[in-house]
Amino acid sequence: MFNFGRPLWSNLLQEKIPNEQLGRVSSIDLLGSQSLMPVGMLLAGWATETIGPSPVFLIGGTITALLGLLAILHPAIRGLD
Repeated sequence: MFNFGRPLWSNLLQEKIPNEQLGRVSSIDLLGSQSLMPVGMLLAGWATETIGPSPVFLIGGTITALLGLLAILHPAIRGLD
């Protein structure tokens, strides 16, 4: 998300969140995403040892694509302009 979606997400936060709350919302957003990174790495390492790297990449890519598609199809997201 950092290479493509992060600028879009930052812009969306600045447009939709009131200025007096933007710092709090941004810090909670960053804390949540940063704190989940080690959990994802732990699960990816365990899954790679268990089923191998190719299935992990396929499963991870499929989950990522499906979550992106679900996000695009959600009416609240489609209503953003």
